[in-house]
Amino acid sequence: MIEDGMLFSIIVAAYNVQDYIDDCIASCEHQDIDRSYYEIIVINDGSTDGTLDRVKELKRRYSNIKLLCQPNQGQSVARNIGVKETSGKYIWFVDSDDRISKNCLGRIYKIMEENNLDAFSVVGDKFLEEVNNDTDMSLRPVVKGVTYLIDNAPTVAAPWGYVFKRQFWQERGFSFISGIYYEDYQLIPIVLSQCSKITTFVDRISCYDYISRPSSTMNSPLNARKINGYISIVNTHMQYSKEVDSEALRNYFEVSSSYCFIACIKKILWCTKDMRSQLNRFLEGIDERPKRVYAGTFLGKVKQYVELRFPIVYCAMVRALIFLLGRGKTHK
Repeated sequence: MIEDGMLFSIIVAAYNVQDYIDDCIASCEHQDIDRSYYEIIVINDGSTDGTLDRVKELKRRYSNIKLLCQPNQGQSVARNIGVKETSGKYIWFVDSDDRISKNCLGRIYKIMEENNLDAFSVVGDKFLEEVNNDTDMSLRPVVKGVTYLIDNAPTVAAPWGYVFKRQFWQERGFSFISGIYYEDYQLIPIVLSQCSKITTFVDRISCYDYISRPSSTMNSPLNARKINGYISIVNTHMQYSKEVDSEALRNYFEVSSSYCFIACIKKILWCTKDMRSQLNRFLEGIDERPKRVYAGTFLGKVKQYVELRFPIVYCAMVRALIFLLGRGKTHK
């Protein structure tokens, strides 16, 4: 039984997605509950293409769309503003170039209500184009966020992978850091760790269709905002690892810090320009170097030890080896 009032707030941060926004909104509108029970909050983040015109047209067509406009400030600010404008019992961050399954909101609402969930993972390997009464959506056991995080590592760290209880999100004051990339990975594992109850599907079915674009953040070259993102993750997760009581959770965030530290070092290593200056910039921003080695083999552990303790030496050695191998090929 569906209660009265706003059940869902779908938050869509939109920037230059004129070719995708129609499909995204259409998937959100094709649902099994009345539009009066959910709202779609679109935050136009200073788009310079036809995105705003497309959303205005969609707003004339659908009564449950709420349009907010701001100068371009990034996805983090747009999402944070969207949360403040929500009135639904549950919130779902949906990327403006993706889509959700048709007729999934009613089923998700039932699952969250019956299990009193703080969060529900809706993402798996197989996307369901449409949910119906014959769809097997069996659930895993409901667990605490700590258990979910550890048992499902590496966990999907994107906010679109989860429907959250709005009260849970707002009472804990969660917000995305602005001005950086990878703000999802910085925040979402911390959010999940604080859930009292969370679960997901048994068979790894998904109500969310993630679409990778060549121009997306993940596919763009390394820049200052990306480096700042890595710095933020390393610093935040290292600090959080000291604040938690659970040893397993402490280990999780120590490993996460090491993983992101090494990931940034590797990206900087393969930059063709300003490797040394970018490396120094990254290292100067780190409050405390992570030390947790997590590789499974002896050689892997040695390599990670050098990367974590002596990153400048590691990068110099790799560059020198590449140079020597390149010279060897030219002399053959």
